[in-house]
Amino acid sequence: MIRFWLKIGLLLMVSPLMAEDLSWTGMSESQQQLLAPLEEQWERLPQARRQRLLKGADRWSQMTEQQRQRAKSRLQAWRDLDSDQKQLVRDRFQEFVALEPQQRQQLLDRYQRFQNLSVEERQALRKRWQSMSPQQRQRALKRSKLLRRLTPQQRQRLLRKLKQ
Repeated sequence: MIRFWLKIGLLLMVSPLMAEDLSWTGMSESQQQLLAPLEEQWERLPQARRQRLLKGADRWSQMTEQQRQRAKSRLQAWRDLDSDQKQLVRDRFQEFVALEPQQRQQLLDRYQRFQNLSVEERQALRKRWQSMSPQQRQRALKRSKLLRRLTPQQRQRLLRKLKQ
């Protein structure tokens, strides 16, 4: 039993030494360059925030120029949102995370299909949706749910019948 407590005590003394160095001087030169605007307040930042910032700096340094430009434009788009819009995005993200993995994948697949449409096709779909009454939208959503339950072969047969 004494050995056990000695081991625990030794671990408690050594673990801070093994912890990641989150001080400004413990950073790489590239991390310091990226995070230079935060240098004066760095030591006052909570440890969890410093870890997130360092992780982000490492990710940034691994990105291509195209990925960096995309990240910058997304950050600017986020900054341009008002607080209500930001809250709506956060709420929708929480709803997404709460979905079952299969539902999340289906949603991502549908989003990708939408993104693969031409700009004109996307605009036409948006316009069509916006022109619908709430009742028409509900019927369209209901039909969509029913269609998703069909196999591709069943869907094709149904579409052929509807065209006749």
